[in-house]
Amino acid sequence: MKTSVGIRWLLVCAIVGCGGSAPPIVPAVAPIQTAPAGTVDQLLLDVAIAQACDRLRGTFLALPDQDNAPTSGAAAGMAATGGRWLVEECQASASNGVLALRLGGLGWKWVNEARDENRVRQHVYFSATVDLEGSLQLAYDPRSRVASVFMLPKAEASVSPALPVRATAENFVGGFLDLFVDADEYARAAVATEGSSQFRQQLSQGITVTFDVARAQPDVNIGPRLPAGVVPSRPFHGNDLWLLNERQALHQGGLLVAGPYPPGVPALLDVVVEGGGPLRFRVACRDAVVDNFHGFYRGLSFIPIVQLQDSGWVVPGQRVTESVPPQPCPWVLVTAAATFPSAIATVYAAVQVRPGR
Repeated sequence: MKTSVGIRWLLVCAIVGCGGSAPPIVPAVAPIQTAPAGTVDQLLLDVAIAQACDRLRGTFLALPDQDNAPTSGAAAGMAATGGRWLVEECQASASNGVLALRLGGLGWKWVNEARDENRVRQHVYFSATVDLEGSLQLAYDPRSRVASVFMLPKAEASVSPALPVRATAENFVGGFLDLFVDADEYARAAVATEGSSQFRQQLSQGITVTFDVARAQPDVNIGPRLPAGVVPSRPFHGNDLWLLNERQALHQGGLLVAGPYPPGVPALLDVVVEGGGPLRFRVACRDAVVDNFHGFYRGLSFIPIVQLQDSGWVVPGQRVTESVPPQPCPWVLVTAAATFPSAIATVYAAVQVRPGR
């Protein structure tokens, strides 16, 4: 089999990401005779094992909002996120060409469920451990210049509530502290069962990592395999490289955290409120936000940093583009619905983070 060094590089990028760096220039020489395809696959597995956990650990992974309409294919990239999962534990290994990942950490997600006479309508805070195991399927479409890696994993998940759950909870405006009430065991059991099932079902559909060569843009889609050459749809269009490009559903009493993003370099933030509002946003050091959340999960008093007086505002129908100066630390973007009584309960917004100039 013959292939170029450039293509092999692109496939590695599709697995581990290349941060927007341009592909190396390959000298115009005769094609290089390479090892059999199986050896190249093993190379990519080895690289993934070496770098996957470094890239995942400490990251706030997006969780889909429960109120999303069912979508599939590229359109799944337009679905709103309604929660986050902070990956704090990660183990990666491979055997017989199969990649195995174990991820663990704390997270939160909006839940609006009714069963029998019981109802849970609140942000649920949980601890989750997920095991993924599957082979990597590589593809490259020369017409669109999109490389992709697909994994159809066998997924196992264990989810347990990390804070009390109320079976009759109503929408609350006062903040996170309203959650400190007696736990309803029925609701706790439902959250554990349904949460584990949702993790398994969503991840077992598959994971596609794409890399648009022309734009040096990596992306990830959870769901059935995307056709070769297809990348997920995103709310912000154009040729600008982005670090975050998603729709968010911000329910009252909660917030979303995206990142982290690298220190020492400028960035641009774009926010459009599509429904509800207003929205509040703030940039903060990741470690400070993580420390606050750990304290919150231990029962300490907690005032969401995004609700501080000097945080930014975006009102309904407004588009805000704001420069983020170089930060002294790995940083995250925190967004939340405004908490004053006249605010509309749920805010839907498109949010983008781009490298600055």
